[in-house]
Amino acid sequence: MYVPRAAKLTLMTPQAFVSKWHGVKAKESASAKVQFEDLCTLLGVPFPLEEDPSGTFYTYEKHVRKATRRKGLGVQGQRRQRPA
Repeated sequence: MYVPRAAKLTLMTPQAFVSKWHGVKAKESASAKVQFEDLCTLLGVPFPLEEDPSGTFYTYEKHVRKATRRKGLGVQGQRRQRPA
């Protein structure tokens, strides 16, 4: 069951963020979403699923076609303007 972050009342200081992630040896693919959520908590911004459950304009990652026409995976952050 998904519990919104506001209901969890979590806080993270810059020191706690550095302490948690300093020296982590896990592969990026294994820890990227957790680190991104910790960064959101640190900055006080909503998680992607809280802000955009459909993943239309704010998501963790999205399949994209590169300039070379090959498929790839891009990390997407929140855009400043939402689509109409």
